[in-house]
Amino acid sequence: METFNYKIRLGVGKYNYLDKAYRDLIRKQINDSESWTKRWETYDMIINEIIQQGNDEIFEEIKYRVTDGENINQVLLSIMKDEMSYNLTTSMLIYKIKEYSDIDWLKEFCR
Repeated sequence: METFNYKIRLGVGKYNYLDKAYRDLIRKQINDSESWTKRWETYDMIINEIIQQGNDEIFEEIKYRVTDGENINQVLLSIMKDEMSYNLTTSMLIYKIKEYSDIDWLKEFCR
């Protein structure tokens, strides 16, 4: 799976350092396992929803935080709760991200 299926940046032109780091993070995770491919499809839906709501700067914040090592589930949950207007799509995406977070916690707990 290639990263061109996912939103990496808003504009056109050359990738900056953050765009490249974000693309490399996605590429690494989706190459590690099939479950990450499914997750990134969900994450991309959230990012597109954020952009549709006119929150372009929040997309940049997500890229900074995730490439800095923060857990993407926690980043998206905090942003979705604080910054996004709620609709059915947003509610379903929050539920799915909580599910991913629970799965990760359980994997870590059972080590």
